[in-house]
This record gives sequence, structure tokens and C-alpha cells, in this order.
Amino acid sequence: MLSEVAALPHVGTLTSPYAPGAGAQISADGKVAYATKAEHDFRRPTDFDPRAYANRADWQLGEERGVAEIVISERIAWQVERHFGRYGEIREGDDAGRIFLTGYSNPRGLVSWVLGLGAHARLQGPAELTEEFERRLELLQLVLPPGL
Repeated sequence: MLSEVAALPHVGTLTSPYAPGAGAQISADGKVAYATKAEHDFRRPTDFDPRAYANRADWQLGEERGVAEIVISERIAWQVERHFGRYGEIREGDDAGRIFLTGYSNPRGLVSWVLGLGAHARLQGPAELTEEFERRLELLQLVLPPGL
């Protein structure tokens, strides 16, 4: 099995966690082997340019699926503009706050980010995102204690 994985085109090196001196990579019960990965462990494909991804937010890695519209409260609008403004556009909104428009390729990543902003952010569209947002809120309500 290891030889098959080692032969894959983008695998740099692969060593058995059971090789001499690799005992620290095995759990005390002998059932779990640990591995690490680092940039120098992998060969970059010649046709891949990482600079194309350097100025993207996590939710923008991949082909763009649409543009999200997020209402950001005035209380944290400055922070979103400072840290995430380069990933979209911030417009003046109504009394509820400002509007952050950002392209996305990963709905799950964007919904997760918005949920992390708590009561200070609300997804307004598109429907794909608002439906996913509502679904995740329902799941959270099922697993979190009441009142949180």
C-alpha cells in the first residue's frame, strides 16, 4: 500500500511509521500512526501558481459560484473592512449596518465565517447561502444548550 501511495504524482516522500526510529509516530496502544505534512514534503506541479490564491479568503478558493451579500453591524464594520475588505466591497447600508459583497466558491466556508461573527452579521443572499445558513443555525440549536 505504501509503495502505491509513494508512486502517486504529487507525493514527494513517504516513509512507514513502523520504520526503525519512527516509534514516536505510533500511539501507545499501537493503533494510530501520526503523520505530518509540510510544504517542503510536496512537489508543486509545474503548472500551478500559488500566487493566484494568495489574495483570496478561504471561502474564495476555487471557481466562483456567486456573490454573497452580508449585512455587517456598524459595531464591527470597521473590523470587517480592515481585515476582509480586500476580499470584496463594502457599501453603505440602511440603519442595520453596512453591506459586504464578496465572491465565494465555498458556501460552507462563507457560512462558517458569518456564523463566527454572531449577531453582528446576517446573510441576505443568494438563496443558496441563506438556506445553508438557516440549516446550520437549526443544527446548532439542536446541539447547543438553550439560551446560548
